[in-house]
Amino acid sequence: MSIAVSAFVPFYKALYGFVPFQWQIRLLEHVVTTGKWPSVIDAPTGAGKSSVVDIHVFANALYGAGVGARVPRRLATVVNRRALVDSQFDRAHDLAEKLQDATDGVLAEAASAIASMSFQLRHEGGPLRVVSLRGGQPTDRTWVDDPGAVMIIAATPDMWGSRLMFRGYATSRRARPRDAGLLAIDSVVVVDEAHLSRQLARTAENVSLIAAATAAPLHPVPTLNVVSSTATRVGPVDERVSVEAGDFDVDRQLARRMQTTKTLSIRHVPGPGREAPTRSRYTDFLTDQALELRGAVSEDAKPTVLVIVNRRLTAAAVADALAERVGEERVACWAGRMRPMDLKSMRDDRPGILTTAGHRDTWFLVATQTAEVGVDLDCAAMVTELAPGSALAQRFGRVNRLGERPSATVRVVVPAGELADAPPYAAKDLEDAREWLARVGDGGDVCPWRLHESPPPVERDRRLAYSDLWPGDAELLARTTEDLFEEPDLAFWLRDDLDDEQSPVSLVLRQLPDDDSAAAALLTQTPVEAPEVFPATVAEARRVVDRALAGVSAGGGHGPRAFKVDDEVALLSKSTDVRPGDTIVVDHDQRVARRNVLVPEPPSSGPLQPLWSGDMTHVVWPNDTSSWIAGIDLCAELAGVSVDDAQEVFDALVGDNRQDDRRRQVRIAPELSDGVDPLPWVVLQRNDAVALDETVRQTWSPSSALGDPVLVLLDGHQQAVADRAEKMGGQVGLPSDVIAALRDAGLHHDDGKKSPAFQQMLRDVSQSPVPISADPLAKSVGSSSQRARRASSLRPGWRHEQLSAAYALAELGTDDHAAIVARLVGTSHGHGRPFFPHGALGLVGGEGLPDGVLDAASSLYQTGGGWSEVLERTDERYGVWGIAYLEAVLRAADGTVSREGS
Repeated sequence: MSIAVSAFVPFYKALYGFVPFQWQIRLLEHVVTTGKWPSVIDAPTGAGKSSVVDIHVFANALYGAGVGARVPRRLATVVNRRALVDSQFDRAHDLAEKLQDATDGVLAEAASAIASMSFQLRHEGGPLRVVSLRGGQPTDRTWVDDPGAVMIIAATPDMWGSRLMFRGYATSRRARPRDAGLLAIDSVVVVDEAHLSRQLARTAENVSLIAAATAAPLHPVPTLNVVSSTATRVGPVDERVSVEAGDFDVDRQLARRMQTTKTLSIRHVPGPGREAPTRSRYTDFLTDQALELRGAVSEDAKPTVLVIVNRRLTAAAVADALAERVGEERVACWAGRMRPMDLKSMRDDRPGILTTAGHRDTWFLVATQTAEVGVDLDCAAMVTELAPGSALAQRFGRVNRLGERPSATVRVVVPAGELADAPPYAAKDLEDAREWLARVGDGGDVCPWRLHESPPPVERDRRLAYSDLWPGDAELLARTTEDLFEEPDLAFWLRDDLDDEQSPVSLVLRQLPDDDSAAAALLTQTPVEAPEVFPATVAEARRVVDRALAGVSAGGGHGPRAFKVDDEVALLSKSTDVRPGDTIVVDHDQRVARRNVLVPEPPSSGPLQPLWSGDMTHVVWPNDTSSWIAGIDLCAELAGVSVDDAQEVFDALVGDNRQDDRRRQVRIAPELSDGVDPLPWVVLQRNDAVALDETVRQTWSPSSALGDPVLVLLDGHQQAVADRAEKMGGQVGLPSDVIAALRDAGLHHDDGKKSPAFQQMLRDVSQSPVPISADPLAKSVGSSSQRARRASSLRPGWRHEQLSAAYALAELGTDDHAAIVARLVGTSHGHGRPFFPHGALGLVGGEGLPDGVLDAASSLYQTGGGWSEVLERTDERYGVWGIAYLEAVLRAADGTVSREGS
């Protein structure tokens, strides 16, 4: 393979049509020479900081080809603007598609090199995995199933940081160790515009130090690298890669971007500049300024004028005013509190609108702070409200970004009177910015390089002191299955603003049955999906809940209500029950948005917001015969049918009348299956979606749904998991002793399924023409049945992996190797951190066990420190993030083998 460091230039040109800048080449050379990322990337806005994803991919390709240092395989780009996470995701997704489609040349060589590092050479989507952690409940968690894959993760600070700290928002307790291990080990995080996320960057550095000090036995697998990427110059740093003035002699395109004149235009407005929730003289003033600049750029090839305001109500009001003057089709509105589905709709309707290509027919793009950071806009001119100096510098960077125009105008509307706090900005920061603008002067040049050499004032710290994460804190957070008296407040480690009401909440609109119980049951069967989520704050979600509980806009037969969706679904009785990280669902007749933007005071009339319709899950309503199940009223046909028999009845009804060749799983709620006629709903879920559920995969083989029924025997399954774990451990470069522990853990992770009661349950579920073997089964042939579990002698909460740990110790002894194997086995499904539900007698009952297993179970769960000693011993040896990473590798091996039906 001919790929080498020098091939980065043709690699980059093949992707984007031009060569990389000198500072980008220096960054690549630093990474591939040292095996580490620098602590700071110091580059002005417009200099191409988003190229970190290309550098990450190419550095890994060099390693995969055997000519570069071992570097982290997962790169997370974290930015404190939700809409910009989408932009970063889209950029990375485009890169992934180009690699997947490449058939020759340097792109194909790079794709082949990174594919060789994954356990599957070509998975769906190509060799590069791209993930978004933006809010809501992700529909695709398969990113955790391939620890060796080269990956780009686009995330908000709260979503990334909470997962790093074993408390992932919108994730189950069982999933949290996997996420934490994979984000802290073999990963790099680039905190974009780090001055907006100082506390997060500090916490990430704390985690990096703790992991580096405790996870040494995993070497050469690297621990977390932390990079602060900023256009706002910071003080001296040991490791920094910067744009340098000498680069401009070579990089003429970069010189145009950095040095082309941007003319500052200052317009004073009387009064404090506070905005009103309705149309006002202030709104008209902003509108007039935008129209004036539009007249000056009407002949531009990309004539969009960007209008940035500080609040969403102002954005909606200005957009309405402009639309009245020039027509709705000429105006777009973009704010952070938008659902991904609405943002996608805007992009589809206006191709190029949020890229440097632009959309010629859009004369005005009205936006909030969401347009400040990380998005490649190249507008012809700008009107902006006063904001802190560093925010203004970012806003200026969205105008004439490529330097293709001789000059451009950026107009700042500055209040003439006394300034007051205007959240999210403090009066003092606004005053500092106003004084700075006066020094630059009307007509002054605010091009990126001038601002880099003479930076504007940075916002003052919003906290009196920043928090450090200590090893003791990490040990507490790693106890993911323990019910603490009070959960740690992650805001102290994640947020610059400690106002609890500004913490994130996911808000969702849903069509639901009028009956509350039927609605709650439907929410249980149809998990929230990321595209339908309004990113909200606690305060905003509480306002919506208040309106819902007061019956405002309740147009259906349901009463006042709102739901909280977690591991369970609950009706809310008061808005103060809304907490950070919650997912809140209200009926679709609630009005929450204006111009698709979540606002405090939505309009009282007009069309309702469109609802999300995914292709993995389909809800069938009573009398609905218009779906692909032509002519069959499923709600009537399945009335009175038990949950356990519903699938068989459905298959008989539908026969070959399917939309595609993938079978569907029927979902109805147990409490609705007896005496309810017709059913209020029936859910049909694609089997390939059901197979992604980790809990389902523990006892069910999807092969029975995707093809001919296949028995999965326990010995064969454990051997396959051991082989997969060994392969994955080798691919990421773990030491031989650690790989041996992973292999033995795979060989024993399901030993507890030998329990006669568990085997009886699997056989009761398996209704198949395939004869049931006398050998122990690993999975049922058919989806799991609660009836079969209730009929068995298994105690409530019984976990097979708890018994598996006893089997492992009985066979392997009590040395360090045995301890790590037992730890990995016992936590192989996310339980046992730090407690299991049963003591030894409750676990094994009266069953006959091989010699030594009962003694091992008693030692672990009945007498002495037992299991706690195993946890402490392994935590001390590998660190809480190191051991979580090994758990993630084993669980990835088990999950992928199970999904394949073996």
